Amino acid sequence: MIEAIEVIGVDLLPGCRHGVEGPTAVVRLRWQGPRPDPAGLQRLEVRLAHALWFLERLDLKYSRDPRWRSFASELPLRRFPDGFLLEPAPDRLRLSGVLAAGLTALQWGAQVPVTSARVLGDDGEEITLAVPYWLPPKLEAALMVIDQIVRELSAAPAQELPDPGAEVEPPPGLEGVEMMLEASLGKDALDVDGFHMAWEARQRGLPLARLDFGVVEIGHGASCRRFLGCLQGVDAVASLQASNKLVIKRQLLRARVPVPAYQLVVNEEQALAAAQALGWPVVLKPIDQSLGKGVTTNIWRAVDLLRAYRQAREVSVKPLLLERHVKGDDHRIVVIDGDVVAALTYRYVEVRGDGFQSLGQLIERARAGCTDPEAAALYGQDRESRRMIDDQGLSLDEVVESGRVVRLRRRMNPPPGTGRMVDVLEDLHPELAQLAVRSAAVLGVRLAGLDVITTDASRPPLETGAVVLELNPRPLLQMIRNSPMPREIDRRVFEIGCPPTYRTISVVLLDGSAQAARLVAALEAALLASAQVVGSWCDALAPDQPMTQVRIGGEPVVWVEGEDSLEASGQLLLSDGRVEVALLNLASESWQERGFPCSRVQVGVLTTEAEALLEQGLLTEWLSVVAGPVLVVDGSAALLEAVGSQVGDRLVAVADEPAARTELLTLMAPDGAAAGTIAGV
Repeated sequence: MIEAIEVIGVDLLPGCRHGVEGPTAVVRLRWQGPRPDPAGLQRLEVRLAHALWFLERLDLKYSRDPRWRSFASELPLRRFPDGFLLEPAPDRLRLSGVLAAGLTALQWGAQVPVTSARVLGDDGEEITLAVPYWLPPKLEAALMVIDQIVRELSAAPAQELPDPGAEVEPPPGLEGVEMMLEASLGKDALDVDGFHMAWEARQRGLPLARLDFGVVEIGHGASCRRFLGCLQGVDAVASLQASNKLVIKRQLLRARVPVPAYQLVVNEEQALAAAQALGWPVVLKPIDQSLGKGVTTNIWRAVDLLRAYRQAREVSVKPLLLERHVKGDDHRIVVIDGDVVAALTYRYVEVRGDGFQSLGQLIERARAGCTDPEAAALYGQDRESRRMIDDQGLSLDEVVESGRVVRLRRRMNPPPGTGRMVDVLEDLHPELAQLAVRSAAVLGVRLAGLDVITTDASRPPLETGAVVLELNPRPLLQMIRNSPMPREIDRRVFEIGCPPTYRTISVVLLDGSAQAARLVAALEAALLASAQVVGSWCDALAPDQPMTQVRIGGEPVVWVEGEDSLEASGQLLLSDGRVEVALLNLASESWQERGFPCSRVQVGVLTTEAEALLEQGLLTEWLSVVAGPVLVVDGSAALLEAVGSQVGDRLVAVADEPAARTELLTLMAPDGAAAGTIAGV
């Protein structure tokens, strides 16, 4: 019988502990009642997989894709604790591993970029877990969700477990958990594209941090890369230009790229005069908004133009862009580094006015002409069709002008469940593809989503009168990710900033002793002489060689840390874009209180004073953050044996400080033996 879990305590540490990437929470739990049997444990794993399924597919829900509510075979359930534990839990700790993985996965599924957890202990009464977190409320919500799932399983009778590969309905009672997940975990998360960039970093074992405003930071020091959604720090000027629709028009016209005829308007009188000059129908849009905010298309009448003008003014005070409406279908063409990687289009259910019949009569005539019941159902009235009709300034009783096309809904073609957009990449005409590539090159952006209007994407643009409507330097990748033919779009976008050859900076961790401080000073001098910018942080100072606690490039650095700051000096040092090599000499008191600045370092250095770590039982945790060689300087037999038993052939023993300096410079060299171990890459 599964009961409930009791949270005994949660200690939130701002730094990395126990090898966990990012801020670490040490969570202590008590399982009330007897432990679940294998079948009960399996039910808990499946229910957690269902919960994570809902979270991981919120991007489908927000894109109004109908797949998000069905457990389809192409969207398999995730099994726990695979992928969310730093090391597999033995059978006796299987429950602990499921809980640790669940707390991590629920935060991850809510688009919070955490990595993997670790089971620290389970004595049969109390469970201790090291769980990553970035937003404390999300960890708290994850605890609440797991408690709710456990209580529901306790109250419900045992059920036959579904096959993960089969299409099944969500189990009874899951709706309440779903509401809690979305309400508690979904807020303040990354946007969908930023979440997928974090996933790419996680797959590569790269250091990962969440900054303010939904920014994801990858790597350390001079190798830092920052993503806001799919937009990266590179190409910032070009991206800023491309965020203004007027700038886009002017730049494209300069390169002789066809765009719709347009005028800039600042009041209603100018809008009416411009519409007469351009010719009806027209399109009105703000120059500084995205995602269709304030945009009205296919405007045929003055009264609708005035209404559209007022709607646009609700979202923007800048001049508005009035364009000649171009006939054809909307196409989204995505260009990465000069390659067209995706071309998608919407298909619409439409009727054409004749100047005599009302819109309602036109819809009824089109429905009556359908021989297929499914096709006829597309002409029914629902929220989507009513909204689309309202957006075009029409009602069912109004007579539609002759030749005017009225869109009723986006056609589900291919059939429902495979996506709303149609992939046309294979049929895209080479000249149209080249037009998209040239447009992105004009703006100087490596990633671009172009909105192109054409009646037939398989024909040359000169034949169809195709025009480039907009260029977005931060396209919504989810429409491609959820397309009928998904592509490796995330990998291509991620590798703009982090190509396959990407490596983060060298980070060396020392044991906080005075002997280690002398090594830091000697390494600083040698590396600065070779024109490398060194960042160092020393907790313990050598009496004969005093050092400032934090230095960059040989100069002392002072940071003021606020009471609410989660960042210690070492974390700030690793975020500084000047630093090419980081030397961290951390005393045990410091990293126990604040945590390590990072969870994986290139080289670890232990001196004779590291015997204290062994005596205090802290050596295992210290070693857990070292991914590469561990250098032991004049270590005792007991220390060498203890280190060797945990790191194996990564142990490097040297006799004295001069030998340690020589060995460290070799290990940190770009072509050294340890280069491939940086940050686990």
